[in-house]
Amino acid sequence: MKAKDFKRVYTPRDFVIFAILLAVGISAYFISQGLGITIAICALARLALKSGYKESSNGPTLKRQKIDLTTTIRQEWKDYLGGRDIEIRIEGPQSESGALLLELYYNKEAEVAYAQLYEFVNYSYEKVTELTPLKGERALRIIKLLDTKK
Repeated sequence: MKAKDFKRVYTPRDFVIFAILLAVGISAYFISQGLGITIAICALARLALKSGYKESSNGPTLKRQKIDLTTTIRQEWKDYLGGRDIEIRIEGPQSESGALLLELYYNKEAEVAYAQLYEFVNYSYEKVTELTPLKGERALRIIKLLDTKK
């Protein structure tokens, strides 16, 4: 279920977590060598994880979020991602069957988002729409919906 080959990149948050874990590991080393070494190894392992996404080397760093939706709003989202300027909403699934999945890559400051809709059919997700780039007000509308959902 890979929508596009976004490149995974480090974010400042990744480096802060690494630095905190490393500092705790070094501090713990003086209390218990085994514990300090274990925490330092965890810090190095954490450095292997990247939490940001980029479309290109000079583009903005994007966050990724997956949202479960009900099938009742399927057409609204298809129309919106297809280019129609309509009101959209986020509603969670009422049951386990027939759920939709909205995969979203976004950056609020750059006012850019990429969205793709999937439908759960025969125990797997199938594309309903292609990956759609959204800019400006259209991107902010989806990002604001995410903020109200939290």
